[in-house]
Amino acid sequence: MSDLYVDWKGLKFENKINLVLRLIKKHKLTAYEIAKNLDITTMTVTNIINGSVKKPRERNIDSILNFLYQNILNKDQPITTNIYKNEIANLKDTIKELKEDLLRENFKLFSMVMKNRDKLNELSKNFEDKKKKLN
Repeated sequence: MSDLYVDWKGLKFENKINLVLRLIKKHKLTAYEIAKNLDITTMTVTNIINGSVKKPRERNIDSILNFLYQNILNKDQPITTNIYKNEIANLKDTIKELKEDLLRENFKLFSMVMKNRDKLNELSKNFEDKKKKLN
């Protein structure tokens, strides 16, 4: 249960299903044990566990999660999980890459500004020189 740390109500639907399956397997529960406590048929729970249903009803998944959390895990707080651990690691990598890209782009822009500044200074000097010649 040490991997249960994120509010399950905020999980994506697919992740809720995965959490249900992991908890059922971890606690060695049968479809009957779950269904007898809910307003869901044993066949429905069996189909969810076996993956026979491509997209189970979210209310059924939520009911199962509530049951598991309140009756099996004996918790008052919602189930949590580290299911986002890989997503967080990927996001950190993406952020690092974006920062590096941003630094490269900033350096390019700075170089362009400096190059144009030199051209502007040169043009300004030429203008002043021509102005002096005219006076």
